[in-house]
Amino acid sequence: MRYLTTDPDELVRRSTLALHRFVTLTQEVDPATRIQASDWTAKQVAAHVLSVLHRYNDRDLTSWEGLSTTPAELNEQNNKELAALETLSVDELVAGIRTEFDRWIAISAEMDPAGSYKFHFRQTIDGNGGAGNLLGELLVHGFDIARAAKRPWEIDDRDAHLVFNGVLQVADGVLDPAALAGLDLSVLWRIGDQAAMLNIVDGQGGFVDPADGPARPDVIIGGPPAPMLLSLYGRIGPFAGARRGVFLRGGRRPWRVAKVESLFLR
Repeated sequence: MRYLTTDPDELVRRSTLALHRFVTLTQEVDPATRIQASDWTAKQVAAHVLSVLHRYNDRDLTSWEGLSTTPAELNEQNNKELAALETLSVDELVAGIRTEFDRWIAISAEMDPAGSYKFHFRQTIDGNGGAGNLLGELLVHGFDIARAAKRPWEIDDRDAHLVFNGVLQVADGVLDPAALAGLDLSVLWRIGDQAAMLNIVDGQGGFVDPADGPARPDVIIGGPPAPMLLSLYGRIGPFAGARRGVFLRGGRRPWRVAKVESLFLR
């Protein structure tokens, strides 16, 4: 589905700023700071970001090799890659993140913004979407560290939209086939001034352009882009989301919002 229009220059500019914010925060906080609702520390989050950058840079982006087919496999892959970086200091991790980010900028300059590249969960993503996903790694994990250290961390609405542009291209890969079986459900997310729709008919379907879905969806959820992004990533729950402006906005069968979270593999 087409979510928004961007270009590599915007993504490089915004990702570079996010990188600077992330590494500055990583160097300032206690590396042993425990991340909320996680077994990881701030240092381990930095190590994970470095491992993701390696994943982008060190593999053939047209091959499935080195990618996970399910969220559970991805969790295992993350932990395995994290263990391999356990002995590095924060300074070494930050130096590695800077180096690998520069490598990624050079690699992405040769990618087709509208091309098709392999991603986790047997999904494909275009060049701009892949860059948006990496931006999300920096912003969401920066949020993790900042929240744990009781530091401010703002996510710009445009940045959140750019992350959604990547996430929505691969979101079908985390739908749970067992939960979808026999299901009829349409959900419209109004994300600031953009929108996305999940449309399932008799257990089949996925994310579509809202113009191609039903005119009267079952459930409508709306709110500002940044808190909706944090909600999607499981960083804030419904009450925290509501405090930040994310609400059930209506729909033909709004009570079916209770079904939505169970549709996704974790």
